[in-house]
Amino acid sequence: MTTPVHATVQEVHYVVLVPPSNRRCPTMRQAEAASARRVYHRRARMTLVRAFDMRYATRRSCAHASLGGGQVLRGVPPARVPQGPAERERGRVTEGLTPGRDPGEALRLDAVYKAFVPRGRKAEPLLALEDVTFAARPGEFISLVGPSGCGKSTVLNLLAGLMRPSAGHVIHAGREVHGVNTEIGYITQDDNLLPWRSMLRNVEYGLELRGVPRAQRRDRAREFIELVGLAGFEDHYPHELSGGMRKRAGIVRTLAYESGVVLMDEPFGPLDAQTRVILQDELLKLWDRRRPTVLFVTHDLVEAIALSDHILTFSGRPGRIKRAYQVNLPRPRDVFHIHEQAGFKELYDALWDDIRAEITGAGHAA
Repeated sequence: MTTPVHATVQEVHYVVLVPPSNRRCPTMRQAEAASARRVYHRRARMTLVRAFDMRYATRRSCAHASLGGGQVLRGVPPARVPQGPAERERGRVTEGLTPGRDPGEALRLDAVYKAFVPRGRKAEPLLALEDVTFAARPGEFISLVGPSGCGKSTVLNLLAGLMRPSAGHVIHAGREVHGVNTEIGYITQDDNLLPWRSMLRNVEYGLELRGVPRAQRRDRAREFIELVGLAGFEDHYPHELSGGMRKRAGIVRTLAYESGVVLMDEPFGPLDAQTRVILQDELLKLWDRRRPTVLFVTHDLVEAIALSDHILTFSGRPGRIKRAYQVNLPRPRDVFHIHEQAGFKELYDALWDDIRAEITGAGHAA
C-alpha cells in the first residue's frame, strides 16, 4: 500500500504516492516519475502559470448578486457603481479598442469590477477594478501601465481564470471564462522552471501536457531554444543557467505552447537594464513569427512604447482605464534606438503625465 507524501516545489503543492521503502526521502525524479504529470493535469494544466493558491482566490472573491438584470457588488456602496452613460463611459476605452462585440475578438473585458473581501468581519471590501472595459483583436500587442496596486495584474488573473470578476464579463475567444483558462499562456516575473528538468524538457513541458508526440515536441523545443541563442544548453538544469538564460527559457516555453493569447506580468522586471533591452528585442522577433495577442503589464514606459500597438493607462485604485494610446511607430521596431523614433518623445511625455497625475493625486510616493 502506498502512502501520500507531501512535497513543496516553488509554491506548487504536489501530493506524490511513493512506496513505503521510499517514504523518508523521495527524490525530485521519483516525484516526477510517480505523478507530476498527473498532478499538473489535475491542478493547473496550463504551463507558465505561477503557482497561485486557488483557495485564496475563492475565499477573497467578492460575493455578488443579480439585481434587475445587472450585477451589483454586495458590500460595496451603491455610489461606486456608475449609474448613467456618462459615468460608465469613464471606464471605457474609445480609440478603436472597444467596438461593439465582435466574434473575431481575441479577448474582452466588459464592465468588469473586482472587489476583495478582507478577513476582518467589519472591514469594507477593497474595490480593485471599477468598470473596466476593453477588447483586443487577434495579433495585437497591448501594454497596461499605471501606478502600483491599480489592478493591472488582476486583469491578467481574471483572463487566466485564476479569479472571478465581482461583476461584469471576462471573455476569451468568444466564450466567458469560467475556471482556469488552459488555452492561454501566462508569463510572470518568476521563470517557474521545474528544477528537476533540463532546459529542453522544461521548454517542451507544455507540449507534453498537450499530448504532442515526443519527437515533434523535441524538434519544436529545440527550434525555439535556438531562436533565443541558447543552443548548447539544452541539457543544463535551471540552477546552472544565468538569470537572463532562465528568463529566455521561460518565455520560449510559453511561446512554444502556441496559444492564441499570451499574458505577461512584468516578465523583465528582475533583470538588469542591458539584459532587458536584449530580451525585448528577442521577444518582438518571437512574437512576429505567429503574432499571438499579447497583454503586457509593465512599469517601464519606454518598454511599453517599444513593444506595443496600444497602451492603456490605469488610474489609481480602484483601477479604471484612464486613456488608450495608439503607438504609431513603424514595425519592425528597433528597441535599441527607440528613443530616436519620430513621435517617441511626445508619446512618452503624454504617458508620464497620465501616470504622474495618478501617483500624486492618489498620494503615492513615486
